[in-house]
Amino acid sequence: MVMAFILGTELEYSFGQTLVLAQGNLLQYIFLERPITAAIILATPVIAYLMWRRSVRLRQAMGERVSE
Repeated sequence: MVMAFILGTELEYSFGQTLVLAQGNLLQYIFLERPITAAIILATPVIAYLMWRRSVRLRQAMGERVSE
């Protein structure tokens, strides 16, 4: 809560600057002008899925090892 109070005005100002740079079209600015941002946004769910799948496999392997 304190952090939001301290950073709130600065974040609002930065978001306003971004909207001015994007000329109101934020999605086009993010995906066409800044391709690294699009790559990060698209890679995030893939990486999250791979990490989840690995943790499930490790839990299963640990369960098999305990039951032996």
